[in-house]
This record gives sequence, structure tokens and C-alpha cells, in this order.
Amino acid sequence: MGAALIAIFQTGPMPTYSTRALGVAWEMWNSGQFLVPINNGVPYSHKVPLLFWLIHAGWAVGGVGDVWPRLLEVLIGAGVLLLAQRLARVLFPREPQVARLTPWLLAAFSYAFLFGLQIMYETLLALCVLAALNALVGRDVGQRPWFAGFALAVAAGLMSKGPVMLLHVAFPFLLGPLWHPWARKLPGQWYGRGGLALLGACAILLCWVIPAALAGGEAYRQELLFMQTAGRVVESFDHARPWWWYASVIPLLLLPWLLWPRAWQALARVLTGRGGVGTGMLGCWLLPTGIAFSLVSGKQVYYLLPELAGVAMVLAAGLGDSGRSRVRSWWW
Repeated sequence: MGAALIAIFQTGPMPTYSTRALGVAWEMWNSGQFLVPINNGVPYSHKVPLLFWLIHAGWAVGGVGDVWPRLLEVLIGAGVLLLAQRLARVLFPREPQVARLTPWLLAAFSYAFLFGLQIMYETLLALCVLAALNALVGRDVGQRPWFAGFALAVAAGLMSKGPVMLLHVAFPFLLGPLWHPWARKLPGQWYGRGGLALLGACAILLCWVIPAALAGGEAYRQELLFMQTAGRVVESFDHARPWWWYASVIPLLLLPWLLWPRAWQALARVLTGRGGVGTGMLGCWLLPTGIAFSLVSGKQVYYLLPELAGVAMVLAAGLGDSGRSRVRSWWW
């Protein structure tokens, strides 16, 4: 966190990414229009407002400036590390080294660290995804999940980045009986309570969508309700890529661990080892989610940032096994 605090104040906000988010937050603040995001004087349908509201909350206390938005991103990033560690602790209760290693491995992903210094939406989305998964595993994977917390976390994710939040958490929920003992024992309650939680999260989103759509005008309403969801999935008007595109850019996301031989050994240990709740959950999360994002028309490298926490846990699990096996060389 200290390194992030130092780094984030070394340069100005990155053009396009940070400057656009700050510009929208400022236009909303300056116009007193806090319901509908505004960009260049017109309603801005590309983003939902939670990040802007968090910026406004800090401005209301300390005044307008770029210090609070930058500090906010660092705090959100710290929250991501803490939630990733907590999730690893619950998924691997008999392997405490997994929880110890996970935040360090996650923080060291070069792309995620640099992108997390920008005032953008993906870090906040990652926080919501990890909060939802923590609620889904609950205090212990043998006990009932925190479905109310799951609903609130999914709702926050929907208000952070829109319906894409559902894609990040859908498969751990839908495939719950494959990895969660409580879901395997009581699948009816798992799907019933979890389905109600998802409906509740969508209802919270609608509490903003409906008045915003009415206030933003016809063009904003059409873009918000249709182009920003179905348009991105079927034939993206923005960031359209072929289905195989993520395979070509994932190596960028995995640096520097992609270049470390022991990381490959760790992955091999996880893939060939005995499956457990932790590895089962990570498999049900990372693999189908990656395939689903490949099938969606719109693609960007940072769309997969929330899944890097899961990759860090996979590496931590494998490295923990190597520690118990007393690998002689630190490098190999």
C-alpha cells in the first residue's frame, strides 16, 4: 500500500482513462446532477455511477481535487488484497501459507498494479467480485453462505460496472454443488436463496436505472438499457475482438510470474494434485469465466482483472505445496 501511495502521486492522471472518470465526476458535481453521469455536457451511458458517488463523498468532506480520487483507488486496491487473502484463508483452511502468499502474488502482477493506479472502474469491480465470492463461501465452506452479503456485493458490482458483474460471479454460483459442500448437501436452498439474492441485487440496480433512464432522455435510455448490455455481448460497438483475442494478451496480465519457473511448477502441482474445495472453487470460477469472456464480443485486457486474484490463489496453493516438498532452489 505504501508503494502504491508513492507511485500514484508521481504522475498526473492518465489521459483517457483517469481524466475521463474525473471529468464525469466533476461535471456531475458542478451541475448538481448526481443521478445521471454527464460527459461533455450530455448524459453518459457508458458507466454506472458508484465510483463517481464515492469521489463525490470525498469531495464533500475535503473539497474538489484529484488527491481524494487517487487515495480512493489505493484504498480500494488495499481492500482487494485483504478480501483475496480472506477468501484464500477460507478456501484453504489447512494451508495457511496460501492466504499468506496470495496478497503478495496478487500485488506483484505488473499490469494490475499499474492499472490499479488509475482512476478507473475495474479495481472497484474487483473489490465487489471478491466481496461477493467471500459471501458465497461464508465463514466456512461447510456452512450456509451469507446470501444477504452476496446480494449487496453483487448490487455494488452492478452499480460499479453494470451487468458484467454477473458474468464474474455467475459460474461459482451456478456450479456451486461441484465445489461447495453445503450446496452439494442442500442444492435447493443454494439455488433458491442464491437466486433470490441475485434478484435482490438486480432490484437495487433498478432503483437507480429507472429514475436515471427517465431523467436522461430517450437517447440515453436506449443506450443504457440496450446498447450497453446486448450491444456489447452480441456485436460490440466498442472494443470488438475475435474470440481468441484473450489468449494473445493473457501473458501480459500474468507478468512477471509468467517468467518465473517456479510459478509454472506451482501450476503443474495444482493441476495434477488432489482436488479440494479451494481448487474446485477456483476451477469453477476461472475456467468458465475466461471462456465466457472470450465469447463476448467486446474485449479489453483489463476486463479480466478481477480474476487475477484467483490466479494468485492458484499460484499460492502450488507454491505452498513446493514449500512442503522442500524444493532446494529458490529460483527453480
